[in-house]
Amino acid sequence: MSQKQSEMITVRGLVLRERFTAGSDKFIDVLTEKYGIIEICVKGARKITGRNLAPAMLFSYSEFCLRQRGNMYYIDSAVPIKSFYSVSSDISSFALASYMAEVLSYSALSEQTGNDVMR
Repeated sequence: MSQKQSEMITVRGLVLRERFTAGSDKFIDVLTEKYGIIEICVKGARKITGRNLAPAMLFSYSEFCLRQRGNMYYIDSAVPIKSFYSVSSDISSFALASYMAEVLSYSALSEQTGNDVMR
């Protein structure tokens, strides 16, 4: 029985949205220059000791090494490049950033390049 090798890709992107699962995992929507918006499953992202906690935080710009299985991407490794965590400390800034992320989610479709949006 042979297993199909999953394709490994490396992308940089901005985390626009996060959705939590029942366990310690979560799904994030990431705006990338090459692939547009992609959904990524982050294993153990809700654990305080999780290695992917910082790069998968909302409004983080990170470099992700991903494995694709079917239509889903999974993080193999990730490194935060720039964290915009301070946005969450001010309610007005957080509301504006959330609104912009929502607008980007509707304007940049998945599988379309995000070249114009990422500028």
